[in-house]
Amino acid sequence: MLRRNLLKTTFLIPILAACSNLTQGQAVSDVQLIAQDFANTESALQSAGVQISATVQAQIDAAVSELSAQANTIAKALIPSTSLFDNFAAALSALGAILAPFFPAAPLIAAAVQAAMVLLQTVIASVHGTPPAPVTSAAAAANMTPDQARGVLRNGMK
Repeated sequence: MLRRNLLKTTFLIPILAACSNLTQGQAVSDVQLIAQDFANTESALQSAGVQISATVQAQIDAAVSELSAQANTIAKALIPSTSLFDNFAAALSALGAILAPFFPAAPLIAAAVQAAMVLLQTVIASVHGTPPAPVTSAAAAANMTPDQARGVLRNGMK
């Protein structure tokens, strides 16, 4: 019976090992990387030739500001709580929802959102101390590792 139970959970070992490799410092750094990349959203949309209304522009600006504020709160916290990371995730999700209609015209923004979702999943799993949750559709479409996601975000929306 013990052997059978051990065999049933063996598949979790690589998943848990992957989660434990992310330090708190790396989690904070990843959140800052995501926020920095999305600070260039407006210029990326303009470079792609995307025309947006003033109302949508105001929504994007507000969502980017919220994302940046959440990242700064995490960076300033002595020991960031899981709720701070959850707030950042909510801010990123809101920004992604606003930007989704522009993905076909602005593939760099789509790639950045996908990379951010992949990386954020790893961060949230590490912070909560649980294996990664099932991949979201944006992250599944990206089919990238956290290191690849960092690379996409470091290259920015150029």
